[in-house]
Amino acid sequence: QEYFKAGQAYQSALDAVGEGKLRQDISRNLAQVDLILERHEQARLNAINALSNDSHSAPVALDVKAYFRAASASYQLRDFCQCQEDLTKLLSLSDKDEDGSRLLEKLRARLKEGEDGNYNLNQLVKRVSRLQPRVDIADFTKRTIARTSKHRGRGLFAAEHIRLGELILCEKAFSATFGWKSDNRSTKTYDVRRKTFDGLPAALWMSTVQKLQQTSSQRIAEVTSLTGRYPGLGSKLVTADGVHVLDAFQIHDIIAANAFAIPTPAKRQKTEAFGLMETVVPPGTKASTIPENCALFTHASLINHSCLPNASRVFIGDAILLRATRYIPKGDEILQAYVSPTLDVKARQDRMNLIWNFTCSCALCKAETREPEDLRQRRAAVVEEADRLAHDINTHLVDASQRDGIIRRAERLHARLKATFASEIWDGLPRAGMSRVQTALAGVYRFRKEYTRCRGMIIEAFDCLGWVLKLDKAGATAREVMVPKVGYATCLVEEMVWMLATAYRMLSESKKDRVLAEQVRELARTVYIALNGVEMGIDKIDAELGYSEKSAGDPIR
Repeated sequence: QEYFKAGQAYQSALDAVGEGKLRQDISRNLAQVDLILERHEQARLNAINALSNDSHSAPVALDVKAYFRAASASYQLRDFCQCQEDLTKLLSLSDKDEDGSRLLEKLRARLKEGEDGNYNLNQLVKRVSRLQPRVDIADFTKRTIARTSKHRGRGLFAAEHIRLGELILCEKAFSATFGWKSDNRSTKTYDVRRKTFDGLPAALWMSTVQKLQQTSSQRIAEVTSLTGRYPGLGSKLVTADGVHVLDAFQIHDIIAANAFAIPTPAKRQKTEAFGLMETVVPPGTKASTIPENCALFTHASLINHSCLPNASRVFIGDAILLRATRYIPKGDEILQAYVSPTLDVKARQDRMNLIWNFTCSCALCKAETREPEDLRQRRAAVVEEADRLAHDINTHLVDASQRDGIIRRAERLHARLKATFASEIWDGLPRAGMSRVQTALAGVYRFRKEYTRCRGMIIEAFDCLGWVLKLDKAGATAREVMVPKVGYATCLVEEMVWMLATAYRMLSESKKDRVLAEQVRELARTVYIALNGVEMGIDKIDAELGYSEKSAGDPIR
């Protein structure tokens, strides 16, 4: 099992032998070694060179083996059309070949995923683990198109209308490394350009360079066309001695600007996009400043930033999913938040300048920058106090001895928080900092059967996030119950799911509002999926909403 030495020996044999059956045998065996060593481009070339193209019965089995190795290499290169062609030729020689038939079944699933974007996401989540952190899926990118974005360089745009909660894209990482793997390592480098020490995910850097050396020229172009501080060779393809020349420092900067930190399997928290290079102070620096798990995506990395995004990302193993957090018309740019919009504007801008070398000029950043810093600090303090109180409300909801006092404090905090957004600067912008205390108060009012106040608080909360929530009568569809405010930017937050659950319970207690209640229930599930990507964990929401398969609406792609 010393495959590298075996590969060297087979290659030496190829160099020494002439044409004929022996050369074909050597090429076929070398193809298998290349597959094991993940040299897939070379594996396919050697497998094709092993073909006899002879109709006699003796070499048919060997040609079947060669085609299978060629097809396997094409599958790993994610060239599914070529894989299909290789398998077609294999099965024309032996239509009952079990290995070929199994690979064909997998291939058909990948082709279907790439065509319609229908994945068994719940099954994927269940299968991902530390032992198997990588998923076997096709990329679904046909709903987006890459082109030049005004003031932002290249970006991704909607190739068709995309509704709230629908899948925008799903992509498997070009390369990914995981913190618990024995070959994963990180280090610190000194960047002479910025005179800073940077944490470097060395394993991802090495993995990407090594994979580029063994992949197709098309895949190399996809990676090298991504933007980094150092242009290097750009997307120009250079070869020497029959192999592709790579600028490792160019790949270093591409990873610094484009790679994602991804969560450990079984942990569903979202992680920050890009920015693996945490600038750190050299003395006493801890390894924890460098993300444990890192991945580079060639398509999703084109998505530009906004603190007012229209897309939300989640990860399943080494795959990324993006869903729409509002209706995206055809031709609109897909935008996501590189850093959390809930951070103070100065912290956001400092981080974006440091890592991506740009200053965000979105409407939210402009508004917050115009505010006095002391006002932002007071608001942050009130938000923190209100969040703690919201937790206390939920804890003491049934504790009559403390309930009234806590609720009165929450109502006062709600008024104070609302006053900090009173400036006309905030016209047309979401005020997400109010959501937690509004959610808690809405739940209290429903608990007390104060339905008018409950309804009013929920409508106000959605209004603060840029949405019009219609709780007076049912719409033609569930999506008509919640629509963006004209001229307003919108925001989607997890508290909306719980507010919709509260609205459902309130409406379901009235016979005349049953249809509206069902639409609110469906809307809660749509918002949940838009934020979480998959339905895993939705059972807790379903319990709150009394959901059953019989009452399910149309599935969300």
